[in-house]
Amino acid sequence: MTNNADFESFLKDINPSKSTIDEASRLHRNLREHLRTCDSYKNTHVDTYLSGSYAKQTFIRPKKDSDSCDIDIIVETTHSIDDSPYTVLYELEKAIRERSCYKSTRIQTHSVGVDMANFHLDIVPLAKDEDGLLYIGSRTDGTWKRTDPKGHISWSTEVNQGFDNNYKPLVKIMKWWRREHCPSWVKFPKGITLEKMIADNLPEAGLNIEERVMQTMANLATAYVDELESHGVPFIEDPAISGNNLAAKYQHSDFSQFVEKLNQHLTLLAENGTSNDTWKTILGDNFPTGDASAGSMSLVKAMSQDAALKVGHRQKLAYPMQAPKPNATITATVTLPSGESFDLVNDGPAIPKGSKVVYRVNCGPVKGGSVKWQVTNTGEEALRVCRRGGFEIPNEGKTSRREETAYTGKHYVQCFVVRKGYCVRWSNPFFINVE
Repeated sequence: MTNNADFESFLKDINPSKSTIDEASRLHRNLREHLRTCDSYKNTHVDTYLSGSYAKQTFIRPKKDSDSCDIDIIVETTHSIDDSPYTVLYELEKAIRERSCYKSTRIQTHSVGVDMANFHLDIVPLAKDEDGLLYIGSRTDGTWKRTDPKGHISWSTEVNQGFDNNYKPLVKIMKWWRREHCPSWVKFPKGITLEKMIADNLPEAGLNIEERVMQTMANLATAYVDELESHGVPFIEDPAISGNNLAAKYQHSDFSQFVEKLNQHLTLLAENGTSNDTWKTILGDNFPTGDASAGSMSLVKAMSQDAALKVGHRQKLAYPMQAPKPNATITATVTLPSGESFDLVNDGPAIPKGSKVVYRVNCGPVKGGSVKWQVTNTGEEALRVCRRGGFEIPNEGKTSRREETAYTGKHYVQCFVVRKGYCVRWSNPFFINVE
C-alpha cells in the first residue's frame, strides 16, 4: 500500500500555489470593481461574486506551460429574461473593453472570456424572471436557463463538512485524474457534473486517502451501468435546481469511455498492487516516486505464496467467473496489541498474535450482489487448531471483514462479489504473516 504521506504530498503539489491564488484574487477584484464603477455599466450592475471551482475551492493548479487558471465571475444584472442573451453579453464585453488591460476579450456561449497571462476569466451575466430567480443566457440559441451559483457553493461546503472535510481533496484528485486521461475528442464529465457524481458516490467513512480514491473510482465505475447498457446518459441531479440534469449535454460515448478508463485503472490496481509506480500511471508523473527501499523491510517468509495457495483445505469458489481478471483490490489496517495502528502491505513484515486486522474491498457496489470473503490459514499451529479455507460474510460494515491473528504462519484473504449465480468482481489474495 502506498504511504498516506505520498497522497498528502501529491495533494499539496496539485493545489494552486500561494502566488497563483494571490494573483487570481487581484485580477478578479480589479475586474469586479471596474464593472461596479464603470459609467457605461454601473446602472446595469447589481452584484458580482465568484463561482465555479475557484469559489468552491476545488480547483487544481494549471500544468506548467499548458493550461491557464480559470476564474468564474458571476454578474447579476438588471436585465430580464425578455432581453436577448447576445445583447446582454455584447453590453458586458463592451464595458469590459473600456479598460486597456482587458483587450484580449471575446464573447463566448454563456460568458465573456478575458485572457490575462496565465489566467482565463469567465464573466457570466445573469438575468432575472418576474419572481427574482436567476437565469444564464445562451448566445447560440437565444434562450435563458435557470441557474443558482450560490446554491452550488453552499451545497459543496455542506458535502465537504459532512464528509469530515475529505470531499474537496477527493474532488481535486479526480479532477487531476480526468485531466491526465481525458482524450481531446471525448468529453469526460467535469466541473459541477463531476463534483456531483463524486458526491453521489462517496466511499464509506474511516478510510485513508488512498482507499477513498480507490473506492470512489470503483463506485463511479459501477454507478451508471444500467443507463450505459441501455445506451442512455445518466441523470445527474443538479444539487441546487430540482429536476435539472447536469449531464444533459454529454453523450453516451463520453460516459462509456469515462467508465472504461476507470475500469482500466481499477484492473491495474488489482493486478499490480497499490505501489507508487501504479499510482504514477494512474495520476501522472506528479505523484511521488516513493521510497525504493521500502520493500526491503519485508521478512523472509518460510512459505511462498504459491505454496500457500495450494493448501488442500482451501475451498473452490462455487460460482463461474464473469470477470476474466481481478477487478477489485483489498487494503488492510492492523491494530497491534499495543494499540498502534497502521496500514498493512500485502505479504509484508510479520505482525504479532492478538492483532486485529480489518480488510476492505475496493470495488463499486453491485445491485443485488453479495460479498464473500475467503479466509485461509496455513502453518502447523493453525492446521492443528483452526483449519480455515472457506467463505465468510462481511462482519465490519456492509462489505469489510475483521479478523484477529491467533496462529503463527502465512494466512490470506480473498474477496468475491456474487450476483445472479456469477462472480462479477474478485480480488487477488491479500497475505499476512503472523509471528
